[in-house]
Amino acid sequence: MAIISRRLFLIVPPAALAATWFGEASEGIESIDAPPLVGAKHVSGAPVKGFRHAQLKGSVTIIHALASSRPECRDEVALWHNLVHEHRFQIAGLFVRDTEADARDFIARTGNPYDALAFDADGRVERQLGVRDVPSTFVVDAGGKIIHVLRGPLTREYFARTMLPIIEDASPIAPLLA
Repeated sequence: MAIISRRLFLIVPPAALAATWFGEASEGIESIDAPPLVGAKHVSGAPVKGFRHAQLKGSVTIIHALASSRPECRDEVALWHNLVHEHRFQIAGLFVRDTEADARDFIARTGNPYDALAFDADGRVERQLGVRDVPSTFVVDAGGKIIHVLRGPLTREYFARTMLPIIEDASPIAPLLA
């Protein structure tokens, strides 16, 4: 009996730590409050807004975690510009592992395909989502639950074959509200 107790003691703490790091503990996606990237503009010219978990409920949302230093993120932003014109879905950008100045410059150069655009200064939102690689893309269903994760670069083929059917099955899609 003592052996079982010791094994549980050795197993539980690392599991609890992993759950906290990957956004599966009590402070997971349900507590997300991603502040806007200050100074960035939406396509309409209006200042961008961040996003909270409550805004993700009721509609399908794609959350794209990116960093200005990653060339594949620059390629993905160009792809997102095309995809949001071809298909209707809402998308939120989240800069992680970055500086605000670099993130603003990046968006000024690439344009902003996002309905909401946030900056994660302290890495909290990154941990809540479970971002391990940059770029990462998360599909969040209308209930506010992550239903699909792509860790690594997005391609048009992957979007069409894998993500689009998931997005369409998880509808409805509505705009993020402030």
